[in-house]
Amino acid sequence: MTSLAVLPVFKSGGRGCFVNLAANDNFDADELLEQLSRVAEEQRPSVTNFHFGYPHLLKRLQGAALAGALEKAASLFPNAIVSVDLNGVSPESHHEGVLGPALPHVDVLHLNEDEADIVGADGGRGQGEQGSADALEALEDLSAARKRAVRRLHSSGVAVVLLSIGAKGSVVSVTSDAARLSRCRGRPRSWAPGSAVRVPAYRVSDGAEVNANGAGDALIGGFIFATAWPGEEPVTAEDAGRFASMVARQRCDAGLRDAPAEKADELMARVRRGDLPETLA
Repeated sequence: MTSLAVLPVFKSGGRGCFVNLAANDNFDADELLEQLSRVAEEQRPSVTNFHFGYPHLLKRLQGAALAGALEKAASLFPNAIVSVDLNGVSPESHHEGVLGPALPHVDVLHLNEDEADIVGADGGRGQGEQGSADALEALEDLSAARKRAVRRLHSSGVAVVLLSIGAKGSVVSVTSDAARLSRCRGRPRSWAPGSAVRVPAYRVSDGAEVNANGAGDALIGGFIFATAWPGEEPVTAEDAGRFASMVARQRCDAGLRDAPAEKADELMARVRRGDLPETLA
């Protein structure tokens, strides 16, 4: 039996999530790497992103097993940015060993505020990076505890943190460790060490219904796509965040979701010229 997820969508635009893990409980690093090796044989040079989702829902792909899988994926795809997305994080499912060993291999980590509260409570890692303190402190939409959580993730080896903050948008935080940043592939390598920026969420079209199901997936999908953007023109951390927010808006706006989507190059052109929708906050 494969896993099953039921996602009720509420009138307010929010959603719930109920999951029967089933096959997820048996999926392990050997099976993952077997499939990746097959892809690498044919597509190694063209792969620009390796995205791993939901380690808390994969009990055999946590800790050292996850670290080994991410390290091997990075070696199989030398041009790829390694990103991880969180879900299923709870006080019951999380302890430092789930993510800790793998964090040095994560170029981009995506999580939301509730997940940051749990992950950021991990002990034994001090207060985190001090070099990024000024940039994070300037962000008024983030609590002190969540700022500490972001710093701890950086001090544990994560190069870029993408933190969803609901209707307020998202925060993009870059490690202050220039050496760690230099090991990233793609655009993050050129981002300013220790920088942090809040990117707003954008309003849906007038009269459109809101359906937030899949918004987080769209946000991180747009973000990592932007981190591997081709060409010579710069793509800043803020550009990547705004591009991601535009992609998420296409997912949340029921009218846009059912219409032909704007192409990626059209969205990036809008970001670069500042042709953006009204913000939520």
